Amino acid sequence: MAMHPNKKRKFVAKDNFIVWIPTGRAINPKSETNWEGKGVEPNIKTQSEEALETAYKMALEKLEAE
Repeated sequence: MAMHPNKKRKFVAKDNFIVWIPTGRAINPKSETNWEGKGVEPNIKTQSEEALETAYKMALEKLEAE
């Protein structure tokens, strides 16, 4: 899946003010959609409040297995 494009156009807003505005949008060629505002489905499903603890436990398990 492609990443959001970092292509931005520079616009002079007024006097010495310049703004950079994204001018591209990544589209998945398979689903023909963009994941912005939807997120990406995680490999390991857990409740958000348990995510850090779950990741920590999995990292420890991996280290122990080595």
